Amino acid sequence: MQTIDISTIYACQRGDQEAFRQIYEAYHKKIYRLIYRYCNDPEETLDLTQEVFIRVYKGISNFRSECSFETWIYQIAINTVTSAMRKSKPYESLNHLQTDKSEQADVYLEIQELEQHIERSISILPESLRMAFILTAVEHLPYAEVEKILGISIEAVRMRVSRARQLLRESLQPYINEGKNQ
Repeated sequence: MQTIDISTIYACQRGDQEAFRQIYEAYHKKIYRLIYRYCNDPEETLDLTQEVFIRVYKGISNFRSECSFETWIYQIAINTVTSAMRKSKPYESLNHLQTDKSEQADVYLEIQELEQHIERSISILPESLRMAFILTAVEHLPYAEVEKILGISIEAVRMRVSRARQLLRESLQPYINEGKNQ
């Protein structure tokens, strides 16, 4: 991922469309991944990613370098996603996963089932735990960065990630036990 320098941000604040395109190119894939892992719906992810960048464009004049630009964009993404999730219905299914039945082997099906169970387990974590877990364990952001993004202490981030991991281990226990019995 390319990084954005302060001159690009200033140019965008002055209305430079090319500067905004550079910002979009630098961050859209990362924001898409974050949102997808949070809501597990490709169409909704595209809509929410677009909404994030509309908010970035409209709000860039408010960016004051009090945090890193990446942290600022993550905050917008998280606020957009949590706002949308409050308005929408809870998790239903993972129908977006398509498979080619002619080439499936038993192992492939078991792995896919486990992946779906992991995605489902992450998606039903309590909201506060889910976002901390996704940002640290999936996006590999340092706790200090997550602290800024979520506006909580590092200790609170650690506790949320630990609790999320514990809930995921409990959710995956049947799969772990099944693997030991084979």
